Amino acid sequence: MRVRKGTLSADGAVEYGRDFQTVHLKTLEVTGLDADYDYRVAAPKPEKAVAEQTKEKAAEASNAPDTMLRADSIRVTGAVGFVNRSATT
Repeated sequence: MRVRKGTLSADGAVEYGRDFQTVHLKTLEVTGLDADYDYRVAAPKPEKAVAEQTKEKAAEASNAPDTMLRADSIRVTGAVGFVNRSATT
């Protein structure tokens, strides 16, 4: 994601503890957004490397503290483009 401009505002609470993380946003607003989603195909990886990464990520997730994310209201105005860097011409 490439963001050129925009304003982010939020109202809420964040609680961070040893065994948990909680983010509760009453409002989340992005105004005047001007951004592009920059898509690129990932290079192929050997199967063993993928299996090892999956094993590592699973261990991280099982050892991570509980996290709760909540947003009561989300409002975004502006423009988001899509740039496909993997397309052939």
